Order: sequence, then structure tokens, then C-alpha cells
Amino acid sequence: MQDSIVIVGATSLGLLVGWMTGKVFVQLREFTPKAVTSILVVMGGAGVAVIFHLLNHSGLSSQAVWAYPIGLLVGFGACEIRAALERKKVARDHERDQIKITIENCLRIREYSIISFERLRRHTNEGWSDEFLKELIQFYPADFAPATPDHKPGLRWLRSTRITPGT
Repeated sequence: MQDSIVIVGATSLGLLVGWMTGKVFVQLREFTPKAVTSILVVMGGAGVAVIFHLLNHSGLSSQAVWAYPIGLLVGFGACEIRAALERKKVARDHERDQIKITIENCLRIREYSIISFERLRRHTNEGWSDEFLKELIQFYPADFAPATPDHKPGLRWLRSTRITPGT
């Protein structure tokens, strides 16, 4: 029973410290000696527990000794995975914003407020599917709306001051 409590406590502490270390690591802009030392000290704490166990100076079971470093690893890894997913989302949102700007520039230059997907692709990117452009309209409802110039799928630019259909 006592081992179970120690294992849960050590794992929980490891998870918490690992997560916090991961957050610091993710937010670092540059590796200074102080930052590297801080991370090494946290990770070194796990090593000290293992060394004490190997030298038989602690009455802890081997499971209890390994719970803290495993918690550190899992906490740090989870934080890194979360940060990677967030970076991916930011990159995807940035790419989507750039595509929106490309479409707006295309419409502005040609003085269009309505354009078919077919013509839009011809002027911008042939690889954009109708489904992709429909998703873009849904993502930017304040800027674009569905339209059907000459009975073809297209979009209406809601921020345009000029009404000249481009089919």
C-alpha cells in the first residue's frame, strides 16, 4: 500500500515538473547557460533518486524510484506534443490568411466582387478545389459568401465596394 502511494505521488510530481520544464523549454527563445542549467537540474533530480536506489541508501522499491523519472518523461513529452500541435495550427491559420489575402488581391486588381471558382483558380492557383474554396468561405463569413455567377459555383467578396461580376 505504501509503495502505491509513493508511486502515485512520485509519478504525479514527475508529470508536473516535466510539464513545467517542457513549458519553459518550449518558450525559450535562446539557450543561455542559465536555461540549460535549470533544465539539467530538474532532470538530474531523477538521476539522483536512481543513484540512491542503486547504492541501497533508500528503502524504496525499484518501481517507486522509477516513477518520478517516468513521470518527468511523460510530462515533458506531453507538453512538447501539445506545443507541436499548436505550432502546426498557427502555421495552418497563417497559410489560410495568406490565401485569403491572395484572393482579395485578385478581386481588387480585377475590380470584381463576384467570381466563379473556375476563374479564380485560373488567376490564382489551379490546385484549389471547389471544396477547399467552400471551406474558405465558411472560415471567413465576414469576408466571403457563396455565389453562383453564370450558374457556376463561386464566391462573393463582401468587403468590396464595386459590383462587377467575374465569371
